Amino acid sequence: MLSEYRWQFVTAFTVVAAAALVSAAVLGGHREPSDRAVGTSASPADPATPREGRPRANAPTSPPASSLGPLPATPYPSVARPGPAALPGVGPEAAPGAPPPPVNCTSDDVALRVVAGGTSTGNHNAAVQLTAKPGRRCLLKGVPDLSLSGGDNVRVEDQAPANAPAVLMTGGSSAYIPLRWTTFEPDDQQQTPNGLTFAAPSEKTPRGEYVNPNTLLDWTLGPVDANPSHAGGLDIGAVTPGTAPA
Repeated sequence: MLSEYRWQFVTAFTVVAAAALVSAAVLGGHREPSDRAVGTSASPADPATPREGRPRANAPTSPPASSLGPLPATPYPSVARPGPAALPGVGPEAAPGAPPPPVNCTSDDVALRVVAGGTSTGNHNAAVQLTAKPGRRCLLKGVPDLSLSGGDNVRVEDQAPANAPAVLMTGGSSAYIPLRWTTFEPDDQQQTPNGLTFAAPSEKTPRGEYVNPNTLLDWTLGPVDANPSHAGGLDIGAVTPGTAPA
């Protein structure tokens, strides 16, 4: 009886051991290999292929799909840049050899003199004549800057319109400033001025040199009414091209 129990125990132990070996073999076949075996040297992984479950930060990735759609087939239109502004007398509109644009006259550009005019019963006319010196080319403003010296009570009236055009002066050409005054008042209400002062429109040459703009002309035309309360006095007109009428 003891021998029979011993045989059954050995048989059962053998069956259990065999089952354990089979189970260990099955589980061992599906176990993932470790990254590095103990006591062995593992070759470095391919830098371009990160290990499963641990992506490398600098590994190249595919760019995300654009949400803006495809780029336009035609290029963007170009913007034309404006060219430099044309200057007077410069550029394609200027004729070859054209002179530069004129500048305002200085007192050195013109010669001045007083020209007496006609007289009739208390009304007198005269003019300041301006003549361009040889080789000069400049502009005189249409409204002259002309003042009277002496004759403090003489009323001076500017008759030139505010938009009177400028006059181009070239070598030998002339222009004049008309003058008109009256002598209706008694002698004690008349005064004889000392002179006229003409101020040229510019006090610098094209080279930047200073020129005194004032030219003093002697008054040799007799007395002028000097009663400010009356209509008499000295009237000054606009710069007019041509020679002063005698």
